[in-house]
Amino acid sequence: MNVQFSIVTLKEKPELASQVFDLIYDSLEYKIPNRPEIDFYPLLGSHNWENCFVFLSNNKVIGHFGTKFRNLKYKEKSIPIRLIGGICVSKEHRGTGIMKKMFEYVNKAQFSKSVISILWSDKNAFYEKFDFFQAGYVNIFKTSPQLTYNSNYLKIKSMDKLTDDEFRIIQKIFTQNIENNFIHFSRDINEWNSIRKISSVQCLLDLNQIGEIKNYAFKSKGQDLEGVIYEIGIPDQPFFLKDSIVWSPLKNINDSQIIGSVYLGLFKLEDAKKASWFFNVNIESEKDLLNHLNSDISNKFLISGADSI
Repeated sequence: MNVQFSIVTLKEKPELASQVFDLIYDSLEYKIPNRPEIDFYPLLGSHNWENCFVFLSNNKVIGHFGTKFRNLKYKEKSIPIRLIGGICVSKEHRGTGIMKKMFEYVNKAQFSKSVISILWSDKNAFYEKFDFFQAGYVNIFKTSPQLTYNSNYLKIKSMDKLTDDEFRIIQKIFTQNIENNFIHFSRDINEWNSIRKISSVQCLLDLNQIGEIKNYAFKSKGQDLEGVIYEIGIPDQPFFLKDSIVWSPLKNINDSQIIGSVYLGLFKLEDAKKASWFFNVNIESEKDLLNHLNSDISNKFLISGADSI
């Protein structure tokens, strides 16, 4: 079936936002009270609508393709990365080739803007058709149920309920312990403010005896990453996370055992020369990138669920 369609961005047609969010809700099989525009605010918030591409047929939303540009950073090196999310096609238009046309259009519109593109999906075989391949790994830990942590020193708040002081301390801990030691998505003030609006994220604050924050963790994200702790400010000190599931790049965590692993993401190489410079290895092809990501370099990647889309 040859479907006639037009393409706009949400920035051009903001009145289409509710239709787009409902289509994503249905496509990802969301359940009340969760909402994708909350869980994925950094992608779907109005600040990023110029990168939310809407596909229309007969004035009806039939597809959406979202991207967000970030910088992947390690110490003094940084490269532009394109994150892809919120990809969906209405049920009645699936199997018509719309998805392929969506990829072709957005890739052409954003040509040469990134070194690597990344998306997250369990449909690995499907996205291989678009040159995205699963690579890397994140270890899954189960923390001990026997930890003798005093729960009086644990404060739990939703991300949007943090005070300005609490939020500044979290940023400081991130800078001191993650920025300086891991490959990560850099967070300027705008990125931090976007993350702060993901009200579905739980913040676990580890306090000292006088109530000061000494560590933090992010847990869950609405329907995404439910029950999973995916960012710890001081990654090797989860002593306040009793009987919990933790995703971490570390090989070992005290009082915890590895119970499995998940892949780091689906990757597509866009600029081999700049990727080689960043990783300090010779990368000439997709295979070279995947081989490198599947090596011990994965233990240096800390891609938080707060950044994934």
